[in-house]
Amino acid sequence: MGFYGVSGILSGVAAARWGGRLLALCCGCFVVGSAVFGLSSSFAGLLVGKSIQGIGGGMVVAVCSPVMANALPSQRLGRAWGIFGSGWGLGSMAALLIMPSVERAARFRAVFLSTAALGLVVGIAALSQKAVRVLPRQSEVTTSLRGLVGSLAPLPSTAG
Repeated sequence: MGFYGVSGILSGVAAARWGGRLLALCCGCFVVGSAVFGLSSSFAGLLVGKSIQGIGGGMVVAVCSPVMANALPSQRLGRAWGIFGSGWGLGSMAALLIMPSVERAARFRAVFLSTAALGLVVGIAALSQKAVRVLPRQSEVTTSLRGLVGSLAPLPSTAG
C-alpha cells in the first residue's frame, strides 16, 4: 500500500506531462509485478513483486484523470468518472468471485499469472485508443513541481 500511495502522488505531475502514455508504464509495472509475485518462491521475491504491482496500480487514477479531461467534453466528464468508478467496483467483485476458482484449480500462482495476463490485455486495449496516446495540454502549473506545490496552497475562503 505504501508504494501504491507514493506512486499515485508522484504520477500526478507525470500524467499531466505525458498523459495516457504513462499507462504503458502503469500496466507494465502491474504485469511485471504480478508475474514476479506469481513466479517467486521466496519472501523477498513476493515483496518485490507486490511492490512493483503497487507502483503500477497506484498510478491508474492519476493517469486516467488528465486523459479523460482532455478527451471528453466537460459535460460528459462526470458520467465518465462514474463509469470508471463502477468498472473499478465491478472488477473487484469479479475478482472476488472468479479468482478463488482459479486458485482452487491451479493454486495461488495461477491467480497472479492470470492477473498479469489481464493487465497486459487491458494495457493493450487502452493504448490502442488514440485519445490515450495524445499528449495533454500543458501548463506550468500542471507540469512542474513548483506549479504543483503552488496549486496546493490554501484557497481564499469564500464564506462570509
